[in-house]
Amino acid sequence: MQTAGTPSDAPIARAATELRGRQPTLRLAEAATPTQLAAVADLLEDYEQTLGIDIAFDGLAGERSALRAGDSGDGILLLATAGGEPAGCCALRPRGDGVWELKRLFVRADCTGQGIGERLVRRGLALAGARGARCVRLETSRLLVAAQRLYQRLGFREVPLERDLQIPLPLAMAFHLP
Repeated sequence: MQTAGTPSDAPIARAATELRGRQPTLRLAEAATPTQLAAVADLLEDYEQTLGIDIAFDGLAGERSALRAGDSGDGILLLATAGGEPAGCCALRPRGDGVWELKRLFVRADCTGQGIGERLVRRGLALAGARGARCVRLETSRLLVAAQRLYQRLGFREVPLERDLQIPLPLAMAFHLP
């Protein structure tokens, strides 16, 4: 029984309820350790399974094998974790002459709607810009409507395709860094 002058447990209970309703802490890092690289490889396996588009022509299986062997390749490989668990990834690779390519943006289905994809792309653009990128290109499918909207919202614009993509309704986009 609470008496006058005794602190109430109500504020503590309210704070605990609010904490339970919050999203886990999101962290973005350049994947470098064997554990981080393996986590990205696992995410890319999920990416391929959920994509619904055959992208075997694009070398994804080789990328996963290289990651599991500890090779992150050239460029930037970002890993997002939520509550310490892998939530998403994104890669940016230099192509030469200040042009980079954004590849493999993926967020696990149970982590979508939290702005993780946008944060990955923004961080990737900032890091690529700091490493000399003047333009970042990407290739996607018009079937991936949510991804297209994200890229457009961030300032990517449609550009001509540079190669024959073996995916339905291919689309190329570019972002010019200041």
